[in-house]
Amino acid sequence: MLRGGACGFLVRCLIPIVAGLHGAWAIAAGQQYVFNRLDFATGNRPSGTAIADVKGDGRQDLIVVNQTDGTVSVLLGMPDGTFGSRTDVSAGTGPHGIVIGDFNEDGKIDIAVTNTCGPSCGNISVLLGNGDGTFQKSVNFQAGGFFATVFDLNGDGKPDIISAGQTNSVAVFINQTGPYSISGTIRDSNSVPLSSVTVTLSGGAPVIINTDGTGTYAFNDLTAGQTYTVTPTKTNYTFAPLNQVFSKLSSNATGDFVGTLNNYSISGKVRDSFRNGMAGVTMTLSGSMSGAMTSAIFRLRLTQPMEKSSHEKGFIIANIRIVGASNRNMGIAAFHLGPRRTEIKSSPKRAQAMVTGTVSASTSE
Repeated sequence: MLRGGACGFLVRCLIPIVAGLHGAWAIAAGQQYVFNRLDFATGNRPSGTAIADVKGDGRQDLIVVNQTDGTVSVLLGMPDGTFGSRTDVSAGTGPHGIVIGDFNEDGKIDIAVTNTCGPSCGNISVLLGNGDGTFQKSVNFQAGGFFATVFDLNGDGKPDIISAGQTNSVAVFINQTGPYSISGTIRDSNSVPLSSVTVTLSGGAPVIINTDGTGTYAFNDLTAGQTYTVTPTKTNYTFAPLNQVFSKLSSNATGDFVGTLNNYSISGKVRDSFRNGMAGVTMTLSGSMSGAMTSAIFRLRLTQPMEKSSHEKGFIIANIRIVGASNRNMGIAAFHLGPRRTEIKSSPKRAQAMVTGTVSASTSE
């Protein structure tokens, strides 16, 4: 209840009421005001308070520092302006003061507590908010004192912390939170960088980039506190791991991948023109990989006369056609025969021989 005339100077009519607050009368420029008192349980020896909407429900919540317990009590705001029962969160040793701010720029209220256990262990504990009225485990920064304040000292839009120290000094903590980056290198199973790998970042708006000749990728200017997933893809490659998840990004992160070229098989049957299976035929694979012939028995169909090689005693047969299944022909541009005295018995159109050599080129028809 509030009674009295106009204030002679600005007076806050709504103030937090906590255990240990004494007196219900206030005098302002000769005017008398009366406040109804409500007591709420806290931890042992409360020494500092702060008001903020830590749950994100539009209601003001009460945060109390308990010096003897080394805790912070969170009392969530009720619709009628009162507070619910407390939830305690561990802080440092001998906490004294408290300030609030969005220190990691994730849109959720965080708190910083000054700990005063003595000159040798004074520090500041930062507890990041989860946005639901709870807080993460504290992270301590060395130095600090009884009191602290929050202000953007360097104009980068991030809240910095200033704390009065215990050794004739003031500690200034410049906020270096985000934006962050996720980067890495993608290599094959032989540790060779892989280029032209498509790397997709999901979690916010999807971003897709490709690795260059160094196999590296980088996603920059990422919002702190978000969860991101990085996934590499490349035709005919399998990657380990398949993807990497970076939960609640709070620093620059690195994620490397290894891509393994998939192996497949090509198989079939070779038959003669009478559809009988042919033994001893060496098949040659051409393309991005090469193969060498050793020995085989071929049924050869000559499309032009055999010519004597100028550099060996054998023969060079041009435009050989190997008769395969379903009457499909596999062409070989040039095949060097050996040994020197290979005997070739031929009819006007067909020849058969045991040959050894290397395919120098291949075409298919």
